[in-house]
Amino acid sequence: MLFDKFQRVPLIERPTPLVPCQMFDDVLIKREDVTAPIYGGNKVRNLEFVLGAAKQQNANSIYTLIPTGSNFSAAIATHGVRHGFDVRLFQMTLAQNEQIRKHESFALAQGAVISKHDGLTAPALALKDAVLFGLTHRQSSFHVTPGASSVLGAMGHARALFEIPEDAVPDYIFVGAGTCGTTAGLLAGIKLRNLKTRVIAVRCAGRSVCNGMRIERLGNKLLRLLESHQRISSQDYNLVEGSGRYGHAPEGFDRIQKSYLDANELELDSTYTSKVILKMQEMKTIWKGGTAIYWHTFSPLANRWGQS
Repeated sequence: MLFDKFQRVPLIERPTPLVPCQMFDDVLIKREDVTAPIYGGNKVRNLEFVLGAAKQQNANSIYTLIPTGSNFSAAIATHGVRHGFDVRLFQMTLAQNEQIRKHESFALAQGAVISKHDGLTAPALALKDAVLFGLTHRQSSFHVTPGASSVLGAMGHARALFEIPEDAVPDYIFVGAGTCGTTAGLLAGIKLRNLKTRVIAVRCAGRSVCNGMRIERLGNKLLRLLESHQRISSQDYNLVEGSGRYGHAPEGFDRIQKSYLDANELELDSTYTSKVILKMQEMKTIWKGGTAIYWHTFSPLANRWGQS
């Protein structure tokens, strides 16, 4: 297999299911919420090869810069600590809501050490702290790119693309885009399999971190690392705007959440997945007539943490 020469920490025991979406005809849901039973979601894919590289370097600790209460904080805390790493999160507050607060509490409960910064200077202060930690612990620490959206992080999603059987290969894949690792990895996987599938990536973060240049650079670095001559260009995907700012629920969130939950018995989140479903509805006249996979990335387990 293409990916076997890279060290991987096996967090995902089996391919995640493809199930019919009851809200749209000719749409399947890729259930990335169940990548791992302890805490799932798409970020577990990123971590398999990233934690593998950290183990290969004999690192004791892993650290990253992160928005307060992100899905990734829950994922890296859960799986990093369970695989023997001291997990350090250097957080900057970009938004606040109940989901964000629960993810932060969940990450702390898993054993992560969190350095928090608020206000306008938060990004600069969090970055400064992260850099100082890396310099002080140079011999024993491993830096994880924000969101683990590195070449190794994207590799996990390219590998996931190989889970789709030939008879289920879609015309379109709809997915939320933040730090772009999932999108870049899926596009690389499509190239590696010589498919014609088009990715519709719904931008859910600021343009400085979520843009076409980043998607193509990351995906093409991965293809070169895997010794493929294929390349990703802007002709292979659409990057479309999601509703609202990062960390803020889109207008109509409660309605779309209830509709999706009633139809599919799955939860949406306010930052990514709800915006993807809204965009699928808006673009229905464009892609209707083709087949699609909706890449369901949200694990609700942190949201449920602390409930009796």
